[in-house]
Amino acid sequence: MFKEFDVTSAAKEKVLDWLKLNLNDQEILLLAQGSIGFTKEVFLAVSTKEVLVVKLKKEEIKVEHYDLAQYAGSKVSMGALQVTFKDDNSKSSQLAIALSKVSIAEVQNEISTAYVNLSKALASQIQSEQSEIEALDKGTYIGGFTPESGVEFYERSSSKYGDRKLSKLFQSGGKTINVYSKVLECDGQFYVLDHQVSADVVFDGQTQVSRRPTLTRMGLLSPLPGSALIAGFALAKKETHDNREVHVVVAHPNWSLSIRVKPKDLGQAKALATRINAIADSMSPAVKVDSDKPSDVPGSKIQKLQEIKSLLDSGFITQEESDRMKKEILDN
Repeated sequence: MFKEFDVTSAAKEKVLDWLKLNLNDQEILLLAQGSIGFTKEVFLAVSTKEVLVVKLKKEEIKVEHYDLAQYAGSKVSMGALQVTFKDDNSKSSQLAIALSKVSIAEVQNEISTAYVNLSKALASQIQSEQSEIEALDKGTYIGGFTPESGVEFYERSSSKYGDRKLSKLFQSGGKTINVYSKVLECDGQFYVLDHQVSADVVFDGQTQVSRRPTLTRMGLLSPLPGSALIAGFALAKKETHDNREVHVVVAHPNWSLSIRVKPKDLGQAKALATRINAIADSMSPAVKVDSDKPSDVPGSKIQKLQEIKSLLDSGFITQEESDRMKKEILDN
């Protein structure tokens, strides 16, 4: 419910029109008029997400924005309402506006109430998102890629102290990537594994694990939204790196993840990337026969079966996945 305190200025409608136009989906809860220093025509506005100080200078509106979620308390001192905000780094900012003695306590209470309501809404949203995550069928946990920190990178970058560059201290390897049989998880986000996912491991500029061979390569290159950008990134010639760096890139036409891992974790990274590719291969639609071509051509089926055997022998897919793919071919 909108509340108004001591608003006598003729500019009231102009201020409200500006707020309605610029606050988008936010509801305006409060508008109060006061003063700051020698500026007598100052407005304090509170929405469902912000606290704003609005000043008019020669018909021009100047606005200071404060995030209501960062509200850290308020107090009344010498006829002025002082409101404190703290960001995620505990850095404080403060606004102070003189209000009438009659309304100052009510305005203070309204700001506190708006903050409590916003906090409840945010908590409910977080709980809802958490429930969605818990309900997501991630499949079986397989393993994870752990990033190399900037400090670890710096310490092993050179045996000579003079060759070390401080910039390497800030070169983080990225975020941990957890691998499940159905999704990848990174920094709280989930990425569904399908036939278009490709995992590459690069060591000393050389690809150690690459995208599977001809069986599903065409699936990755199929024209989909974003495929020109991301697929090109996944399949392009890899950038040459320092010979002590191991990079993992997992790409899809609609997203990509990358991480730098420790050289000693190369074997584990290769095994996990191979497993991701095997999962993608098992989902490949490339094993389906093109409806425009005869489905009973023996040579075509034999070639596909040979490719599946090659994938199985190379360790790219499991026996179970191989059996399922062969059954799909023979049933068509």
